Amino acid sequence: MQQVLVIEDSKFFLRTLLNALRNQFPQLRFVGAEDWAQAQAALAQEHFDLIISDLTLRDSDGHHVELLVEKGERVIVLTAHADADNRHRFNQLNIIDYILKDYSFEYLFSLIHRLVNNVGKRVLLVDDSKTMRLNMRRMLNLMNLTVDEVENGQQALDRLEEQKYDLLLLDYEMPELDGIQTLQQLRCHHSKLRLPVIAISAMEQQETVVLFLKAGANDFINKPFSREEFLVRVNNQLDMLDAAQRIERLAITDPLTGLYNRNFLYEMLPLMIAEAHRYEKPLSLIILDVDHFKQFNDTWGHDVGDLVLKHVAKLLQNNIRSADIPCRYGGEEFVIVLPDTHLENAVRAAEKIRNVVEDTPLVLEDQPEPLRVTLSLGVAELKKEDTLDTLIRRADQALYAAKRGGRNRTEVAH
Repeated sequence: MQQVLVIEDSKFFLRTLLNALRNQFPQLRFVGAEDWAQAQAALAQEHFDLIISDLTLRDSDGHHVELLVEKGERVIVLTAHADADNRHRFNQLNIIDYILKDYSFEYLFSLIHRLVNNVGKRVLLVDDSKTMRLNMRRMLNLMNLTVDEVENGQQALDRLEEQKYDLLLLDYEMPELDGIQTLQQLRCHHSKLRLPVIAISAMEQQETVVLFLKAGANDFINKPFSREEFLVRVNNQLDMLDAAQRIERLAITDPLTGLYNRNFLYEMLPLMIAEAHRYEKPLSLIILDVDHFKQFNDTWGHDVGDLVLKHVAKLLQNNIRSADIPCRYGGEEFVIVLPDTHLENAVRAAEKIRNVVEDTPLVLEDQPEPLRVTLSLGVAELKKEDTLDTLIRRADQALYAAKRGGRNRTEVAH
């Protein structure tokens, strides 16, 4: 999503809203129009991924929203009134949502964040009613979601083996496997945190809701449901999925450099070592250390020390293979795991990194001269008798040999 058209006939409100949106979403381009005529002129010249429009304009009593929807535009309606008649009207229109006009803009911000974050997300619809799937697909497509659909539980389980999904919408009454049976089977392999499921049923018995929730549903919605309720429930589950993913990333990611952290290394590396032993595949490890790092902190301060670490991390990411895994091990030490790599090629990779870092000094705005940064590196290839601890220990010993040998060099573990 790149461009958004905002239609509002109050100049003050339009200016206030545009300023707030541009501050909140600097990556998006916002264009303002003060009436339907200006909006039509803008639409004739450019494509917009989203349109935010006041319901009533000086040259339109709301018919422009219907025209935009008929053309397939994604529309969020701004309105001063959300009485029963207007809410019914909005639910009949194929709009994303309506928002009461005020100056907080928080719900609008959250809705746009959701639309931006939905790009690339995939939803699976599981329902034996083609009409129901079509209605849900239309609403989900408006939210920038990619949608697949199947008509029974067994097809859903088969599809989940082939494709990763971010959300599942699961009907109760279906042939072969009903919704609860399907949910019980898929929860054997997909947790509630990683694959949220919204159960759907026309049965209003409390027992059905309880059984779905006990089987692992994240939420439940009764048929028939309004567009408003459906989208709010979908958005809530995707918001919680994003929050869970952020928390998971924080647990395995170094906040300063953005690389994987020591926790991730100690979870992932034993699995890779076991696989290498099982299939007799090579695996190598590089441990590297920033030379004289304490001097950067002592001379220029810890802020500059942090910039040095981020500088090195970026150069690591840009100069290794996509299959290699860089981690911040602690302090000024980094580890790179090189799967399917013998010692000779690992040494070449280490030397490439060492040369790149040496040849790329860190330029600081308030320093007349760039800071020269060098690395010491130790390289070890996995042996048959190696465990996680022995592999790291051998690479670490090679690193200290490089430091004793004068730094800015690569040494190989024996």
